[in-house]
Amino acid sequence: IDMGNGNSLTIAGRYFSKRYYTLYQNPFSISSSPGGEKGLYIGLLVTPFPYTSINANINTYKNSWLKYQKFAPTNGYKGRITITHNFSRNNVLSVCLRIDDRDEASNEYSKQIERGRRTSIKLQYNHIYNNCITFKTIAEKIKFNQKNEHSNGFWISEEIATKLIKEKFKFTIQLAHFDAENYDSRIYATQPEILYSMQMPSYIGKGVLQIAQIYYSPIKMIDIWFWCRHVKYFDKNTIGSGHNQIDSSDKTDIKLQTRIKLRYWKRRN
Repeated sequence: IDMGNGNSLTIAGRYFSKRYYTLYQNPFSISSSPGGEKGLYIGLLVTPFPYTSINANINTYKNSWLKYQKFAPTNGYKGRITITHNFSRNNVLSVCLRIDDRDEASNEYSKQIERGRRTSIKLQYNHIYNNCITFKTIAEKIKFNQKNEHSNGFWISEEIATKLIKEKFKFTIQLAHFDAENYDSRIYATQPEILYSMQMPSYIGKGVLQIAQIYYSPIKMIDIWFWCRHVKYFDKNTIGSGHNQIDSSDKTDIKLQTRIKLRYWKRRN
């Protein structure tokens, strides 16, 4: 609903029967298998002051069918409010508060359902210098509370991206420190990636992260990406599990991608 002056309201309800199933499903729902779910979504976007916007939404749901590691029907809600202020064209500050309140199993071996709440507050500041260097500073605090469990998580990062030689050469680095006590207080973080690739990995434990990405286009037909990520944990001696387990406290990933653009010319009659 358009309320004018950049303000809008969104209301969406949903209901899925217990027998609902499609092979290539992507419905608007909390769970990836939404059978037996019903809920209500309300979103609001307002601009109370010049250069300031408030985006808030709440998504309530109730499951009348069993879900993964849930031994009884569950319910909950997710809420988010984001306040963004543009100091200028090159300086943007945003604060985001998220709340995820839901029924959870007390532990993976118990059939008892208890209420759990995951709260996160995120501060992000973007600054563009001289139209060629971008700075992105992010700090996030996460707190998880359940009846017999309390845990915290923290993330702080700095990302610097540059564009040189008429955008033929781009260089991006990201430095971060994270500290998440367990899985419930894990940190999800976006990161620079190569073309057609997107990841939002979760980080558990205490450590540091370094990511470097280089883009170079020697000629118009060829684009080259080089990506490297290094993670160092201070509280682990092994990373991963099973066949992917590494007997070390640090891990390095490297990607190299090349794109060759082929052109076709039509003959003139």
